[in-house]
Amino acid sequence: MRTFAVILFMTLATSLGAVTMADADTLRVRAERELEAGKMDRAHTLFLQAADTYGRFPDTERQQSLCLYYIAIAYHNQQDTTGLLEVLGKMEQLCRKVPDNPYVQYDYHSVMSSCYGIRFEQTQDTLWRDRMMQESKEAVHWQEQLSFSERLKAFINPVWMYYNVAVQYDLYYSADYRDSVRLWLDKARKANNYQGRDTVDRLESDVSIRDLQAWLYYYDGETTLARQEMEQVLLLIDTLDRMRPNLVLTEKGEAYKFFVMLYEEQQRYDEALHYQKLLDDNNRKRFSLEQNRALHEVEARYERALQEERISKLRHSVFFLIGLFVLTSFGVSLVLIIKRLRKKNKEQTQYEEALEADLQMQASHTTLQAVHEMLMNDFPSAKDQLSAVNLALASEIMAQSLSPLSIVDKRYLLCFLAGLRPQEIAALFHVEPASVYTVRYRLRKKFPKDYSLPL
Repeated sequence: MRTFAVILFMTLATSLGAVTMADADTLRVRAERELEAGKMDRAHTLFLQAADTYGRFPDTERQQSLCLYYIAIAYHNQQDTTGLLEVLGKMEQLCRKVPDNPYVQYDYHSVMSSCYGIRFEQTQDTLWRDRMMQESKEAVHWQEQLSFSERLKAFINPVWMYYNVAVQYDLYYSADYRDSVRLWLDKARKANNYQGRDTVDRLESDVSIRDLQAWLYYYDGETTLARQEMEQVLLLIDTLDRMRPNLVLTEKGEAYKFFVMLYEEQQRYDEALHYQKLLDDNNRKRFSLEQNRALHEVEARYERALQEERISKLRHSVFFLIGLFVLTSFGVSLVLIIKRLRKKNKEQTQYEEALEADLQMQASHTTLQAVHEMLMNDFPSAKDQLSAVNLALASEIMAQSLSPLSIVDKRYLLCFLAGLRPQEIAALFHVEPASVYTVRYRLRKKFPKDYSLPL
């Protein structure tokens, strides 16, 4: 109702000519809050209203573009290509109106890149892959027109931007493109050395950059350099562990696995066994932490469900007492009332027992079915797509993994198998798309090189 009231007020104010820039800002801020709360329809309506309101004032192309960008992402997450193309048309008009505005140009080209990415993943046609890369580079070009501080204010992290282009080259192109990987990785490295960045963020970025650099050395046959680089990764991870424990457990496991592979190839089995033990210990710790976090999430949902049931029960009790008073006034026997109360208590007990059983089942995480069901419970907006996943096929795919997949690996892999795009998965998990691309990259490395993983 409040959203409707705001829109109605703005509509009336506009018709009377009394609308101001502050009103447009209010609409946009409210839209962002609705978006954070997961209320996509309300957010979408408010963003449209805000974009139209901003359009009444000069020099507001940046604000209009930002609203359209949010709408485009919403269409993208809903796989509404018709709506996406429509909003892209509006974004293109803004680009033509202000061809030198880096914010507006970045918004447009980044959305275009994601569109081509969808086409490539749907068709595997390299034409769309190449266009995706072209648009990504165009977006990078416009971001580089901004100062570092301006990028950060616009929530644009140049380190991950460069790193992700490097990873795309590594994943989607042949070995002939190693120079391109090096080029973009060097850009990420230079951006990461920018003064004033948070120390933990900088070290975490450095872990990923050095990890990919180690693999480049390995691809080139420079095994000594590869080993030295990955040893630096482990040193950085140790530093991060002292600052923020368990922040990079996944990266630590990946480094251990790299050494297992490297030493096995060199027939240095004692060293390979040493790192295999470290990898096993890390996996056990990681599984324990993920299981604990998942358990707390389930417990939170369980408590919410119980609270809602208690409130519902209280309402029913109030109505029932009123009914009791009316009935007893007419001399109705209390026997039937007592039986009804007992029945409701029994139903409540059964309900709580069912919830408790569901809690225990989901918390165990022993089966792929449990992980799958938790995903659908966590993300009802994607339930239709997730329910279409062939679990038998998923089990066969996961069986090809060179090492056991963690709960997080399985959750992401099921999302990919459901046909969800990286940007959609990012929205569901409340992470940056860069994180999803990184997870996908690391998932690929857990399977044999000659195995065609359907991601």
